[in-house]
Amino acid sequence: MQTDFSSLDGCTPTEKILTHLSGHTFFSLWSFSNPYKDDKHEMCDLIAVFDNNIFIFFDKHIKHLENSQQNTKDIEVNWKRWKKKAIDGQIRTAKGAERYIRSGRKVFSDKTCEKELLLKINLETVNIHKIVIAHGAVEACKKHSDGNINGSLAINYYDKELEMIDSPFVIYIDKEDPIHIFDSHNLSILFKELDTIYDFSNYLNAKKDAIDNLQSLVYSGEEDLLAFYYQNYSEKTQNHFIYSPEKMMYSNILALQEGFWEDFICEDVYKRKKEADRKSYVWDKLINKVISEINIGTIYTNSYNFFDNHAVFEMAKEPRFVRREISKRLLEAIDLYQTDESQITRSVRVISSFFKNKIYLFLQCHFPNQSDIEFREYRETRLNLLEVACGAFKNKYPQYDTIIGIAIDAPKYSNNRSEDLILMNCSDWSQEDINKYELINQSLKFFIHEETARSTIYEFPE
Repeated sequence: MQTDFSSLDGCTPTEKILTHLSGHTFFSLWSFSNPYKDDKHEMCDLIAVFDNNIFIFFDKHIKHLENSQQNTKDIEVNWKRWKKKAIDGQIRTAKGAERYIRSGRKVFSDKTCEKELLLKINLETVNIHKIVIAHGAVEACKKHSDGNINGSLAINYYDKELEMIDSPFVIYIDKEDPIHIFDSHNLSILFKELDTIYDFSNYLNAKKDAIDNLQSLVYSGEEDLLAFYYQNYSEKTQNHFIYSPEKMMYSNILALQEGFWEDFICEDVYKRKKEADRKSYVWDKLINKVISEINIGTIYTNSYNFFDNHAVFEMAKEPRFVRREISKRLLEAIDLYQTDESQITRSVRVISSFFKNKIYLFLQCHFPNQSDIEFREYRETRLNLLEVACGAFKNKYPQYDTIIGIAIDAPKYSNNRSEDLILMNCSDWSQEDINKYELINQSLKFFIHEETARSTIYEFPE
């Protein structure tokens, strides 16, 4: 089914596509189209801010190459014109945007500069990723070389001390100030593969680490570098990597040829990953549902700071492969919930996070005569139950410092689709807290018999 981009934010067709793709990775709470500087000039085409990471995107479609002839002179002239506007100009703008952000000046969502984006970041430690998306070269790339099967731009991050010969469809970037260059072919690949904030930022960080440690990093298309990244994994760090000192003992140059990605997606291991990922989007749907309720003001929660101290912020941190298991546990809990429809009942399921010392509590409630209770009173009662469940869990399992509570009406017995959320930060759990929740839980009896369990999951299933 085709996506209708006409109603999306963004000024140009390609910006609308960028907004659509990035929304799946960053969600609408943390990504903003066409932000403005305090001089009322647009800063970038899209900015995403999450967990002291800032991603700034610059999207440009230049048509100089689209009517180029096959003769060498015509291609070289039009390539230089295209590169000047689609790449060089965008790189200068990206560097200026980074300087602006690091200066601490305000960023606004509107041209009148009346609506400030309250970006909660630490300017001393913030990690800013500059990303240029260059459109208009795909067909010319394919015509220029029989080996370029997809029309992707070749990239070379190089040491300025090395002498490089400029050639069409190769982008040379100073490794001391790296900028990521995507194009029309690989933009959708990157966003569809790295469609969580964790996975997207980890890839860019691994790439930055390789650029920092190598004299030169060369590849025929960003999708080929992504395939190389997927094929290298460290059990020690539990992360994929591009650069490894052990693997690069005898060379400080990494060069990847065309076709890495095309070969990789034909492998069974990749197909198993994509099949396993299908169930993980239950978690994404829940996050989007919560965000929708936040936007219309119908969420019941204990925090309204969505940038670092909210349950949905913690939910969005999970990598894709862990969302599979979380989604599986959610669906299992819903399916196994059994009750006499005339009784008030509740069920709680404990679900592990990717992050150590963090856990989710999924509470289902059934109130048979909910229509007889004032809606606000009912939601507050359910939120209080959720808080007690979180506190009781912390008392029984003190090793957990972050507990995210999610409460819903049992879907098998209710058409109501409201959610209550709690983020309980209990790294400083006092004796007073212990006593408080022990006392309240005497009648509710949360976690008197329940035990937690962990399972091992793999990003690329065997």
